[in-house]
Amino acid sequence: MLEVRQRKWLWGPWGVMRFEALRSMTFWRVMVWFSLTFFPVILLSVAISRLPGRVEENVPPGDLAFGVASLIFILLPQVVTVLSLLLWATPVVHSELEGQTWVYAVVRPGGRRSVLLGKYVVAVLWTISATCVAATCLVPAIYRMTGEYTMRIWAVTCMLNVLAALTYGAAFVLIGTLIQRRAMVAGFLFALIVEALLSLVPAIISQFTVSFRLRSLLIQYLDITLTETESIKTFFNLEHPPIVHLLGLLAYVGITLGIALWRVQSSQFSWQSEL
Repeated sequence: MLEVRQRKWLWGPWGVMRFEALRSMTFWRVMVWFSLTFFPVILLSVAISRLPGRVEENVPPGDLAFGVASLIFILLPQVVTVLSLLLWATPVVHSELEGQTWVYAVVRPGGRRSVLLGKYVVAVLWTISATCVAATCLVPAIYRMTGEYTMRIWAVTCMLNVLAALTYGAAFVLIGTLIQRRAMVAGFLFALIVEALLSLVPAIISQFTVSFRLRSLLIQYLDITLTETESIKTFFNLEHPPIVHLLGLLAYVGITLGIALWRVQSSQFSWQSEL
């Protein structure tokens, strides 16, 4: 009996993931993927190409590399990841209710959990593929300014892309289970108020945001010597080792996904057309 239950937890989400991955290969979604991937690449490449050489000469190499890495961090793990997951993770329940297919998840044992986890994994994989491809395409563009730091910036950015997709994906899935009809609006407000504004507040509450932990990992893993650190200390936590930030993000994923799974399992959603 225990083995059968374990198979349900494994093969149910796997089946939903395969189905969603095939169903999502539409022209519209592929075009959105290309837009999210190459818009930051074009934007940053044009900005770097127009930067005068004398500006680069007057800035220490470490500060210049950290500035480029910070700009990539804002564009990819913060902006592109959030936009992608707003589109693909937030309507995890509403899309099933609107298509009147939620009833099929309800009548199958473990169907609700399988739908939630399967759609979450697909949304995360779509997002990671977009941001990591974008980071790879940016390598030639930033090499002139970052030099020896280029590959380190690429590796750290890809790692943060994965962490951001996992954590923000879990948060938006939870929002989608709590609010169905206005899930994307609620997700946007969460990203704007909590992750964009609250994470910049110089107070202890900012350390409970995903953005704060990701920024701290950025500066710790880059390990670049900066000429000025006092003015930016309030935006990072360098006292805790990276493992603390990593465990905090993983705990965030576990808690939010756990609450989302409990929500879909215990709630009675209506799948009538008037919803």
